[in-house]
Amino acid sequence: MERAWIRPSSTAAPSSFTPFARGVIEAYEKVYGKLKVIPVSFREDVYENDQVSLDLYPTGGAGRFDIFVKYKGRGEL
Repeated sequence: MERAWIRPSSTAAPSSFTPFARGVIEAYEKVYGKLKVIPVSFREDVYENDQVSLDLYPTGGAGRFDIFVKYKGRGEL
């Protein structure tokens, strides 16, 4: 399973979690198809389908968060 980690640039101006995260989700849906939302906790959601999984976790204020990406169906790298 291939994994990627996405984080906005630390030098970029702080942005709201919602617009950036929504943009990432929409971009992945254009390529991989509709993603199902799976609530993990109060602050964390996983968006996934049979090809990809996006784990969105806010890491603090000022628009900082992590997005962990897992590509399914590919051998472990």
